[in-house]
Amino acid sequence: MPNLMTDWKWTVCSEVNRDFVSNPYPVVCECITVAIRMSKDAPVKRVWIRGITEGVSFRIPMDVPEQRGCFIYFQVNLEMEKKRLNYRFELETPDGFFYYTSAGVQRVCPTEEHNFVIMCGMRNPEWVPGAVFYQIFPDRFREGDPSIGVVPEEYQYDGAMTSVIPWGQEPPEYEEGRCVDFYNGDLAGIEQAIPHFKELHVDALYINPIFSAKTNHRYDCTDYFHVDEHIGGDDALISLMEHLHEVEIRAILDVSINHTGIEHVWFKKAQHDPDSEEAGFYDRFPSGLFSYWLDVPTLPQLNYKSELLRRYIWKDNDSLVRHYLKAPFKIDGWRFDVANQVGTMGGDHYCHRIWRGIHSAVKNENAQAYIIGEDWEDSIDFLQGDQWDSAMNYFASCRPIRSWLGELDRYLMHNYGGEPESGRAITGSELQQALEQHLSRLPNQLQFLQFNLLDSHDTARFYHHTAIWDWGLYQGALYLLFSLPGAVSYFYGDEIALNGHSRSVEGSRYAMEWDRSKWDMKFFTLYSRLGELRHTYHDVFAYGAFRTLYTEDELYSCVRFLGEQAIVTILNRRNVRHEYAIPVNLIGAVSCESLMQDVSTTITDQVLHIVLNPKEPAIIICRCAV
Repeated sequence: MPNLMTDWKWTVCSEVNRDFVSNPYPVVCECITVAIRMSKDAPVKRVWIRGITEGVSFRIPMDVPEQRGCFIYFQVNLEMEKKRLNYRFELETPDGFFYYTSAGVQRVCPTEEHNFVIMCGMRNPEWVPGAVFYQIFPDRFREGDPSIGVVPEEYQYDGAMTSVIPWGQEPPEYEEGRCVDFYNGDLAGIEQAIPHFKELHVDALYINPIFSAKTNHRYDCTDYFHVDEHIGGDDALISLMEHLHEVEIRAILDVSINHTGIEHVWFKKAQHDPDSEEAGFYDRFPSGLFSYWLDVPTLPQLNYKSELLRRYIWKDNDSLVRHYLKAPFKIDGWRFDVANQVGTMGGDHYCHRIWRGIHSAVKNENAQAYIIGEDWEDSIDFLQGDQWDSAMNYFASCRPIRSWLGELDRYLMHNYGGEPESGRAITGSELQQALEQHLSRLPNQLQFLQFNLLDSHDTARFYHHTAIWDWGLYQGALYLLFSLPGAVSYFYGDEIALNGHSRSVEGSRYAMEWDRSKWDMKFFTLYSRLGELRHTYHDVFAYGAFRTLYTEDELYSCVRFLGEQAIVTILNRRNVRHEYAIPVNLIGAVSCESLMQDVSTTITDQVLHIVLNPKEPAIIICRCAV
């Protein structure tokens, strides 16, 4: 017999989505209905919603419960009097009061950090939730116009002459190439690859820097207001965006506003004329010497004490962040490099002020534009609805998933681009903690904007970590990545198992292979099928609630659910064939079907029974009685 005083707590559920909030994106003064549901046999007498706005709390009893399917729903009508509402639920039972927040049910009165949050007037990019992004490092992706590329010995930079590497040849290490080794991929090449993106069911591109620069990575910008002529110039970007939008693919651009390159016209002026306005654009030590990002001598640090610099970057009507959102370019958003470090040099602490200004400028120009900040750690201070829409979610996707696969956390090992190390794989419950501690603290509307990834241009591709590589585990990692709330992003070439190595970051930046006979088609089929699933069940992946269902040391299972549909994802590290019994009473599942492979699944008494081969993962679609 079930123990009602413990088992019922695992079926309590609410979320800021249309299952539980009549309008999850209200405006000020709008009336909304908020609901909470639980199993119909839960020993709950009454429920209150306890809210707080601008530091003042209120407590309102919720209506007598209504039964729907196998659940009962308590609900209450609220007027959104202020711009932000924080709330939790207080449940009276025969055993006293319990509290329900986004962190779950607990007995002691909780702190405010896990409250549900509704922000009025949120200017969310509606195209991002559930989207599939494809990341492109332009120099290494595809050459479309051979007449425009860098030529050998065209110029010298950072101690090396430019070189051109034959397409398909292994890239040299940094000590040899000095980042002026080019394959000459360009924007025309990206445009020519649009059929490839459609075949993969890609919704958007994340394109690494394309502005005028000297290196192949182009984080050393020399002119923010022109696209590098060696990849096609401004006209090529205009053409690319037009053709992408024609087939309903979006694109965001990467830029560093933390530093420029030493060849930037501003820096040259600052060096030669210390009384110039441009001299105030760059940070200096008390000695008068310029400061450089991480002491890299080609990347001088920008100084946001300068009001004129602020005008160039975001304040003016034709500032950098506005310029490319406008016609004729019409990009769909920005990814900002080392965003958590902007405006923080020396004793300066302008970072949050800068991002609030940029957020306002971007959203005023295009409310549907997406803002991503690069940060490898907990970014909660930037994710409050007034700065970034998301961080590069290394913290709660890449790092924990790779730790589940048995890789030591590169960030903690201070080993971003070097040979990865293996260690004790985290358990299912530890993976749950890593994922949920992040999601439970976010303002709930931002959960669906998270930018989730497994690798990027700054990490080794996981499948190159040969010491722990396993196809079944990799499939499971991608199943989870594609199941997390928000958008999913993968790096060009992952879909074909592009050659490379994990000894350095150069090993993840091989030139894309366009000879299909050399592709690993099981990779391509996997990525294409997962992209297709995100489209087929778009609403569930875009706005479905996310919960962990069940964990063991070698098992992790979670669910996305909305309305009558739920998608269960199972990661399995066991080395033997095993039957699992996974409780699904949280979602009220009554039937199920495997989506990615032929596995035996049944549901009996709200338990999903599934037999999995060694290290075999699964994705299951369930119908729910709600």
